[in-house]
Amino acid sequence: MIPEAEVRAIAALARLDLDDHEVARLGTELGQILTYISSIMAALPADAQRWQAASNGQQLEADQVAESLPWDSAVGAAPVHDAAGFVVPFPGEAT
Repeated sequence: MIPEAEVRAIAALARLDLDDHEVARLGTELGQILTYISSIMAALPADAQRWQAASNGQQLEADQVAESLPWDSAVGAAPVHDAAGFVVPFPGEAT
C-alpha cells in the first residue's frame, strides 16, 4: 500500500480531487501495481537490469550544444502554435 500522503501528492500533480475513500482505494491499487512491476523486474535477465538502471536518470552520454532549428522548422508542422511555441490543449478541449 502506498502511504496516504504520497497518494494525495500524486493526485495533486494530476489535479485530482479525491475523497478519503478514493485515496485509500488508490493507495492499495498503486501498491499492487508496484508489487507486480517489482516481480516482473526480478524475473528479467541481468542485461535488462542494466537498462532499467540507465533509465533512472543516469546520464548515458554528455550533452552537446548544437545550433537550434529555425523557428519555422521547429513549429511549422505543429497543428496549432503561437508566438510562444506549441499550443497544447487541456484534455477534452478542442483545438
